[in-house]
Amino acid sequence: SSSLKPHIVKALLIADSNLLNIERVFNQFHTYRDQLMPYLHEKLMSLNMLRRDEIWTIGVNKLLDNYRLSYILNSVVLESELDYKTYIWVLTWMMSTSHPNIRGRLMRIIRVLLSDHTNFCLTFIDLFHSVNDPYILYGLYGAIYGVLLINRDRNLSDSIAEKIFTYHYKDQVNVPSEVSVRSWTLKILEFA
Repeated sequence: SSSLKPHIVKALLIADSNLLNIERVFNQFHTYRDQLMPYLHEKLMSLNMLRRDEIWTIGVNKLLDNYRLSYILNSVVLESELDYKTYIWVLTWMMSTSHPNIRGRLMRIIRVLLSDHTNFCLTFIDLFHSVNDPYILYGLYGAIYGVLLINRDRNLSDSIAEKIFTYHYKDQVNVPSEVSVRSWTLKILEFA
């Protein structure tokens, strides 16, 4: 497969906001998986919530129709570890939606996938701990707490709790201000 140079990918993301279109991400899943996902993540992380809502979350919200959401979510065949990682990555970004029923469904899917791929839990905490959207942290940490309850893996629980503590409680400035996010992080710490 061809590989785009990193500076070309960044230029494309700056020039073409349609690359941040959720339906395009699913329609061109393998291109995003192989080349664009780190840049999509960097771009979405760099945006304030208002701007991200304008160019990303509105598209996710349009998937409210259950059939459309199901169609999009089932449009990707997951075969490799990279497929699963990319899929969970995209679903975690979709947690920015303002519709609680979509967030609930995504959180359950993420929990199931992370239960089968627990090695990704720490990766996604690293990727998202500083995101400026409490819906995303709420969904990710809620899913990870579910993974801990189901898997009962002491080493995994300890590793996750250590990351959560380091990112959110080691320095008082980083304590989550959003009550739901704080609740999930504290439940993770208590479980360990």
